[in-house]
Amino acid sequence: MEAAVWYGKGDVRVEEVPTPEINDFECLVAVKYCGLCKTDIKKIRGQSLSTKGNLEPPRVFGHEIVGEISQLGKYVDCWQEGDRVAIYHHVPCNNCYYCDNLQFSHCETYKTVDTSSSVGKPSGGGFAEFVKIPKLVVEKGMVKIPDKVDYETAVFMEPTNCCLKGIDKAEISIGDTVAVIGQGPIGLTLDQLATFSGARVIGVDLTDYRLRKALSSFGANYAVNAAKEDSVKKIKKIANGRGVDTSIVAVEEPAAVIQALKYARPGGTIVFFSEFSSEYSLIEEEKCLGQKIVDGIYGKELRVIGSYSSSYLRHLDAANLVFSGKINTKDQISHITGLDKLEEMVGIATKRRANPWSDIV
Repeated sequence: MEAAVWYGKGDVRVEEVPTPEINDFECLVAVKYCGLCKTDIKKIRGQSLSTKGNLEPPRVFGHEIVGEISQLGKYVDCWQEGDRVAIYHHVPCNNCYYCDNLQFSHCETYKTVDTSSSVGKPSGGGFAEFVKIPKLVVEKGMVKIPDKVDYETAVFMEPTNCCLKGIDKAEISIGDTVAVIGQGPIGLTLDQLATFSGARVIGVDLTDYRLRKALSSFGANYAVNAAKEDSVKKIKKIANGRGVDTSIVAVEEPAAVIQALKYARPGGTIVFFSEFSSEYSLIEEEKCLGQKIVDGIYGKELRVIGSYSSSYLRHLDAANLVFSGKINTKDQISHITGLDKLEEMVGIATKRRANPWSDIV
């Protein structure tokens, strides 16, 4: 089979590799589509992440997977060959301290069990023609795609789940004002989910075309270009002079963190939905970033929350939101390509922002 094999920083090669072999409890899925997640981009570019550590090549990434079951282990009786499935590549054990406390993404099984190719350590494996689904994911992490739903739509199930978890952790109330900082695919999904929760949503970005999309197609009530206007002043005016009830940071930039602190009202909430990578080294003017963050949290008595990965409790809820069409997925797709264009797509996704967030510190 063909797979896009990662050999180190920026080095991805489409090669012929063995098709994964499955045991009696696993299944093999023919990949139809695999979304390109920002986490995949960071990994491909060789950036270290605190949640992943330093990854050794070779590996095959890609975890937003949809496809068709092509082979079943002989003891797999809950699925049939030909079933169309969307996949959650991580699942918990449901039998440890973290699972008992509903903190599934910290379960050791959740962090180590993964879908895979035949190359290197399990790392998603979706950027290949076939992917192996381990026993626990077969049992807990596959969702059947309804006949009326196409693969291009279903591929948004996993990232929508991640966003739904973030919204849950924000504890949004009807009538709250929420600023979503960063209007990429994740930010646009967060816009929609926050709106479903009854919030007034302010989309914040540096590019007008994204903000236009947020307003026209993704439920945002207001749009603020932080590169062109005094975003703090405008947002406070929208939010009754107090500031927003919740700031959600959906872009991994130091300046966005400071903006989130400024946007939030006293006693408000900040949700960090994005992870800095080793690429970011603070310039001289940002050396006091840590002090600014601590002082902002302390002085305004802010509630600060991180939201990482998906929620096991929300598997079917996220699937239903996507499959029913309640989440706008079509307008989030910019390209549909083959594996041979993966490196090019990483470049496009990396460079499509006209201005860096550091311009607004």
